[in-house]
Amino acid sequence: MRMLFRGIAAVLLGLLVALLINVSVGMLGNHLYPLPADIDPSDTDALRTIAAGRPVGWFLLWLLGAVAGAFEGSWLAGRIAGRARMVCAMLVAAILVASGVTAIVRGTQLDRFSLAGLLLIPLAGYAGGTLATPALIAPVTWAAVTSLGIVLVISSVAVVSGISEVL
Repeated sequence: MRMLFRGIAAVLLGLLVALLINVSVGMLGNHLYPLPADIDPSDTDALRTIAAGRPVGWFLLWLLGAVAGAFEGSWLAGRIAGRARMVCAMLVAAILVASGVTAIVRGTQLDRFSLAGLLLIPLAGYAGGTLATPALIAPVTWAAVTSLGIVLVISSVAVVSGISEVL
């Protein structure tokens, strides 16, 4: 029973980390490539129209956020889960892929980047789960994951506070 709760907590915390990273990078992308002022973000039809004209850099940032979030979320889920590390890591990646499919169905993503995201998210989840082993590589992995997370948090704080010089 304890392993079940540990696995559920691992997946939930992994999804939370993936969401925070994805939102942070998305905020950075929206700061660098802002939406037009007259667009309502809740209007799906308007977003579909705008998505076709967005610069490639915005989609690359979206792809980076999705892949980095999947990697770090899966890594954290694998570290917390213990013996079921790959199951929890891949469950995080599968939920993120389902979220990507939802975005494609809504029509707010370009096809080529959505397809790349759907292919890279499971690979990032697998890599995160594989590197979550308590072997010798774990301290190096933890340092890399932590430093990437710190950079993303600092960049999102800079975007929120409007200090673009920090970036």
